[in-house]
Amino acid sequence: MTIIINLNKFLRRNPDIKRINGMYFCKGSPYRVFLRDKLSIDLCRFIGIMQGDGNLSSNRIHITDEDPEYHTKVLYPLVKKLFNLELNLYYDNPRGSYYSHIKSSVIYRYIIQCLGFSAGSVRDSILNKIPSYLYQLDLCQKSYYIAGLYDAEGHVKLRQAEIDFSITSIPVGEYISEFFDYNAIDYTPIIRKREGRSLIYEIYIYGRDDVSLFSDLIPILHPAKVNRIRKLLHH
Repeated sequence: MTIIINLNKFLRRNPDIKRINGMYFCKGSPYRVFLRDKLSIDLCRFIGIMQGDGNLSSNRIHITDEDPEYHTKVLYPLVKKLFNLELNLYYDNPRGSYYSHIKSSVIYRYIIQCLGFSAGSVRDSILNKIPSYLYQLDLCQKSYYIAGLYDAEGHVKLRQAEIDFSITSIPVGEYISEFFDYNAIDYTPIIRKREGRSLIYEIYIYGRDDVSLFSDLIPILHPAKVNRIRKLLHH
């Protein structure tokens, strides 16, 4: 399904953003970027990643993960392809994690105004409601969106032959559950309240048959998680 993003409306709202030869920029920015006018599978993946591990602050886009290979082999080429931006990689020693980041006023505003996020932690912006366009995605687009979420929020446990999601947004958890129901993936959903924090929606998939079906349907790319699922299925 082709879902159109209204770039003309976006540009009218942001008259300082200019277009030359298909590239967009604003005064004072060193970057000329792409702005996507359709929800491609790559953009769906990016949306899932941002909803899992993204942060927006002061025109800067951050994505956090402890695996440097994920940043260099997945995030870097994805953002380069989508927006013509080259992410910077930073290691936060106290937290033991890596950050991919870039400062771009144009992409920052595009993510907020066209993709429906809010400044700050992206996951906080979808606690109670997710963007309506996600319900219009076809099955392929949904699978890439869920893959982005799993790359950000999923876990693999070899001993129990288990994979799971841990999601702070109940609407997102229900969205994933509906996809699994439609595709006959057997799973266990649990909603619980963490001490001093909001509700959390957890999804557990047990056994090699359902993990294999998940792996066939959801094109995850996180290198460590891909390898662990491969080991799980061939253990």
